[in-house]
Amino acid sequence: MLVSLPEELQNLTSLRQLSIIECNGLTSLRLQGLRSLQHLSIEGCQSLTSLMGGLQHLTALQYLLITECPELAYLPEGMQHLTALRYLYINNCPELAYLPEVMQHLTSLQHLTIKSCQKLTCLPEGVRHVTTLDYLSIGGMTPPEWIGNLSSLRSLQTDGCDKLTCLPSGLQFLTNLQILKIWNWQSLTALPEWIGNLSSLRYLEIYECPQLECLPSGLQLLTNLQSLTIIRCPQLEMRCEKEKGEDWHYISRIPDIQIY
Repeated sequence: MLVSLPEELQNLTSLRQLSIIECNGLTSLRLQGLRSLQHLSIEGCQSLTSLMGGLQHLTALQYLLITECPELAYLPEGMQHLTALRYLYINNCPELAYLPEVMQHLTSLQHLTIKSCQKLTCLPEGVRHVTTLDYLSIGGMTPPEWIGNLSSLRSLQTDGCDKLTCLPSGLQFLTNLQILKIWNWQSLTALPEWIGNLSSLRYLEIYECPQLECLPSGLQLLTNLQSLTIIRCPQLEMRCEKEKGEDWHYISRIPDIQIY
């Protein structure tokens, strides 16, 4: 059972990729000396509670994946030194309640995924300043109103916003957005008319939104929309029936329509 990483690891100054998988006795992790490391994966470490530090030395790190670490409670402030980080993926860390506000210093970040982290209810404010962000996927948390600041965002997936009845108005300012996926919004009753402001949108997917009653007329303004997928939304299924549904005329010109 591995309870700590060997000290010799920090001497591997040319190491570029490191995967730490199912080290169930590992309670904390300190990484030092790995100044060439570009890819770090931490997966299935059941006892890991914290990353104690050393992140400030990983200035070459581009890819960080943390998944299936049920006891991990926080990430260290040293994340601000990860200025080369492009991809950050955090999944199934139910005790994670804190992300450092210094995330605005992740000036190369393009892809951010955070899901199945039940205690993490909102994105840190610093994310609003990450102007390089291209892809954002969040689960179980409300998209912040300032999301409209992410002017480079081209793909957005929101999953499991159970209590919200409407989309945050800040979304309408994402004029470069090409892909929008709205999943598992159990209380969502309507899409706003301002969805027509998303002039670059090419793909729209709505999945398991059972209270969604109708589509907005603003969809007709989305002249770049090439694909519409609606899954497990029974009220929309009826209203979007080909040639017959009350909302069919809003979507009839879209080349690819899938409803089931």
